[in-house]
Amino acid sequence: MGAFKTHIKRVYRQLPATPGDRKSDGVYAWVRKRGTEVSPRDVARYGVAGITKPEEARAVLEGLVERGLLERHEHTTGHPRFSCPHVGGGDE
Repeated sequence: MGAFKTHIKRVYRQLPATPGDRKSDGVYAWVRKRGTEVSPRDVARYGVAGITKPEEARAVLEGLVERGLLERHEHTTGHPRFSCPHVGGGDE
């Protein structure tokens, strides 16, 4: 399995990244580094990956949830929050 992962990573690095990929990667890295739940408003407020609108941030965050990289949490305010389930898991 280890050799397979190595080859996949090598191929993935050679694929051209789209602007959307770069935004998703930037947002994912930021959420992971923070280690806490974040809102689309947080992403926009801090200008993560050049995102300035909460609507755009929410779309990117929801995309990361669909890919299984983030978890979505319903908040008491009715606004979703997002977190990285892999932080501190030691599974990478």
